[in-house]
Amino acid sequence: NNIKNTKKSSNSSKNEEIKKVVLYARISREKNHGGSDVSLDNQIASGRNWAQLNGYEVIAEYREVQSAKKVSNRPVFKKALELVKKEKCVLFLHSLSRGFRSTVNAIETASELEKSGSDLVSWNDKIDTTTPMGRFFYTLLNAVNQLDREQISHRTKEALDHKKTKTEKPGGR
Repeated sequence: NNIKNTKKSSNSSKNEEIKKVVLYARISREKNHGGSDVSLDNQIASGRNWAQLNGYEVIAEYREVQSAKKVSNRPVFKKALELVKKEKCVLFLHSLSRGFRSTVNAIETASELEKSGSDLVSWNDKIDTTTPMGRFFYTLLNAVNQLDREQISHRTKEALDHKKTKTEKPGGR
């Protein structure tokens, strides 16, 4: 069971609620061959550090090796989101790119989290949706991330098209 008891007694007669966080880490593939993925262990470690620095209890850690553009194609991420919404806590990502591949998906998920009384923190991007400014920067940064992915895809397609006109084989061989 990934859920721990999250209440503790204080000196007063009232129980004090402890802030809770769920950590999610993802890499695209097991061996990255020089890519930019931060290891699963490093992503989880940054989440543990954030939780300790900010007074949160880690109630679950999810790790996923999956390359997918849609959240619906990532079963571990879906489980993490379900727990976050159920517990009304924070979803921690090392970076937004670990959770989302499109601005639309990121905004939809943030809206779902907000409706459930939950929040999102992205360590690398310094995003914390518990504040209005954090929500604004979250939306803006996702738009920039999507633009970057689309530009890379466009440049790759152009390069492949150019090689085809020169009768070169894709891959440079």
